Amino acid sequence: MKIFRFLKILISSECVFHKEKKLSNLLEYHDGDIYDTNGSFHTIGRITSGTKELNFTIVLDKNVEEGLSVVVNKCNIVVRTQNGYINDDSNWEDYKKMSGYIVNASVVNRNKVSINITKSSAFTNASNNTPVVVTCDLNLSFKK
Repeated sequence: MKIFRFLKILISSECVFHKEKKLSNLLEYHDGDIYDTNGSFHTIGRITSGTKELNFTIVLDKNVEEGLSVVVNKCNIVVRTQNGYINDDSNWEDYKKMSGYIVNASVVNRNKVSINITKSSAFTNASNNTPVVVTCDLNLSFKK
């Protein structure tokens, strides 16, 4: 009798909803969730807009819930071109905190985030449409 009672509770709609919610958390980022690289990784990007913009995309480990936007909290990066480092700077820089830079992000195809860094003046050591390797340490949050 105790086994039947346990099975009845296990398959109740409340229990199934709870399991679906946990599964959803494993598959998607939701409002208020944080993505943190906890260290560095490499991706590719490009310098564009007359050498005043840096664009790169990262692939997330799970999808972003539809309707959410992404906020960049930290954007520590080092950027290399075929001619060396942009701005001749091989140090980690948090572009989110630096004056003269605007950092924006957007969700692309639910599992990618595009990062766009706009500089008030041109990046040095780069020409328009220069391919770059970006070493990143990022912290992103997702908001409705």
